[in-house]
Amino acid sequence: EKRDKVMSNSLISRLWLMIAMLDLLVLYAITIRIKSLLGKVVICDRYLGDTFIDFSLNFPSSNFENMWLWRFLVAISPEPDVSFLFILPVEESMHRSKLKNEPFPDSKEALEQRLEAYAASKLFNGQNWSKIDGLDSIDSSANRIKDKVLSVLNHINAS
Repeated sequence: EKRDKVMSNSLISRLWLMIAMLDLLVLYAITIRIKSLLGKVVICDRYLGDTFIDFSLNFPSSNFENMWLWRFLVAISPEPDVSFLFILPVEESMHRSKLKNEPFPDSKEALEQRLEAYAASKLFNGQNWSKIDGLDSIDSSANRIKDKVLSVLNHINAS
């Protein structure tokens, strides 16, 4: 509640968004590019689509997507070679948050909004996206990821 009250101040929420975007610029546009140029394989567990959904849900009246800093971030961030989206039902997500003692778990309503946003978003429908059922076994998910990554690497190496 305290966080919500502080973030309801448009000046504070705008400043927070700008700082978050600057942080992401350093990470995505500089760190990831340098590591990639050095031949490192970079794996991100979250990326621009997740950030877009987070900002949309947490700052619905901010119009962050019209901020020059957001447009700049999107324009200069590298495109992933392969991307995965794990789909997990809300109840299971809540259960897993409890198991790992999540310090700030999302409410059921927030998780429902997030799941709907992932399903409706065009950000996760490109050809380099693989959607994985979060209820599949670890081995099954790992094999799907491994197969997709090897396929992409083989394609890159053949180019």
